[in-house]
Amino acid sequence: MDAALAKEVLTAILDILPPGVPTFVREVAAARSDRSGGLLADLVVFDGLRHRLRISEVHYDRSRMHGARHYTWVTDVLGDWPGFYWDESREAWTRLPEGWEDEVAA
Repeated sequence: MDAALAKEVLTAILDILPPGVPTFVREVAAARSDRSGGLLADLVVFDGLRHRLRISEVHYDRSRMHGARHYTWVTDVLGDWPGFYWDESREAWTRLPEGWEDEVAA
């Protein structure tokens, strides 16, 4: 595992979290750069489950916006969309309950 890539992944994730909210990542299990300069990372998250995240740079008018990134969960590899959120009242990352999609659709 390339420590510099793992650090880049963690930095990119921390960049999108509100101040004071800890990362949901327990471990960057694997990371690699893709041809477009983005990152593909296998993450062990707060509850021990693994998910794959693609982090790519955003391009506008064929130029890069400094620091702008796009984040996508890759659901066809390690399972479904992770379905978790920061619960301020518990000060903890929390999984959405089973069947939450049905409740939202109702």
